[in-house]
Amino acid sequence: MGVSDVFQISTASWQSKFQALKKIVKDTMLFEPPSKKQNDPDGSFKCINEAGVTELQLVNEICVPSRYTERTMAAFALMIIVIMVQLSAVTGCSCAFRNPRTKYCTSEYAVRGKVTKLTYGDGLIGVNAERIYEVEILKVYKGNIIEEKEGTVQIRTAGSDSVCGVGLKVNKEYLINGYIHNRQMRIRLCDMMFFSHVDGTNRDFPTYSEDDCKCKIENIILRVGHDKPEKVCALGNRFRCSSASDTPGDLAECKYNSNTDDCDWTC
Repeated sequence: MGVSDVFQISTASWQSKFQALKKIVKDTMLFEPPSKKQNDPDGSFKCINEAGVTELQLVNEICVPSRYTERTMAAFALMIIVIMVQLSAVTGCSCAFRNPRTKYCTSEYAVRGKVTKLTYGDGLIGVNAERIYEVEILKVYKGNIIEEKEGTVQIRTAGSDSVCGVGLKVNKEYLINGYIHNRQMRIRLCDMMFFSHVDGTNRDFPTYSEDDCKCKIENIILRVGHDKPEKVCALGNRFRCSSASDTPGDLAECKYNSNTDDCDWTC
């Protein structure tokens, strides 16, 4: 799922809640605007509207229909809070473009694993309660993964895709790369290289050594006779490999060459 898809889904969800909120406001507010009128010698106030209807009560300096109890008002306030949280999250995840090699090299771990369980942290599910995946580690590509019970680890992510959380399905295998924060394995939408499950396939992470990760990819084109910057692959000079190659998308990869102590595009 792309960032634009996440934005559209989040926007549609917020718009539906906003329409429901408008209906509640319309049904609740019998007059516009509400008013108060001092009509007692002791200085107390009485809520009235333009039609003279007095079936209103004063709640926190606001005139509301008396048939709405404190429980109703609390639910109404909660709905407003939820909508505000979702609205703030609509544009919360913004990912700058990074090529797969950069994502892999900047990740602190990369594994193939099977999601066995999904639980949630504190908060509202789907809003701010983070998702906690129990993942059975099948293969480690990168990182010193500390195995817990029987090779299973916990991987955490934000509770909503709109704030860069990653949705994984239980009983599916994935190629997962991410970072470690406060001794917890975590994943973010902007960091992930793959999103589809890989059950029944031999798909792997591209193999990048520590030396490969020292190579830089720059958005330049090197003309004939131009000097190539040291340990830099020029994006404009990338070429397509044969269909028999194992490179992702049949495109050359930026690799370190120990013979030349430099980096270049390689199939």
